[in-house]
Amino acid sequence: MLLGLVVTLALGMLALGAMSAQAGGKRVVYTFSVASLGDPVPGFPSGGGGPLFADGTAGGQFGVSIDNGAIVQIGKLTSWAPFTVLPDGTVVIEACVDGHTIKGDVPDFSFCELVAVTGGPVFIDVDGDGKADVMLRITPAN
Repeated sequence: MLLGLVVTLALGMLALGAMSAQAGGKRVVYTFSVASLGDPVPGFPSGGGGPLFADGTAGGQFGVSIDNGAIVQIGKLTSWAPFTVLPDGTVVIEACVDGHTIKGDVPDFSFCELVAVTGGPVFIDVDGDGKADVMLRITPAN
């Protein structure tokens, strides 16, 4: 009887692992997370994340807080698209972001960026000073 329960649980886990991740009825292809590595540049995240859906839309958001809250912004990854596959097999996507300033005298922001899907951290030097400002991670959902 115990063996039957173990086999049933194992098969159930395999079935769950074979299913695509779902969120709100949409198939999740990748997830993203971002984290600031210091005082961020306006328009770049303090931290957050969310799903990237198979239809090219995205969910989740990230917050930006600069100078101890003197500037506060909310960013949302609005869309993404496959861009290329590098010779080593690494997938590169184009991710587009829109943001709104909640507090402070800085403009809203919008940009698209090419990002490698590595499953591990990618360090980005936003302000060109030679030091990483943001850690970004794009991970396949299954």
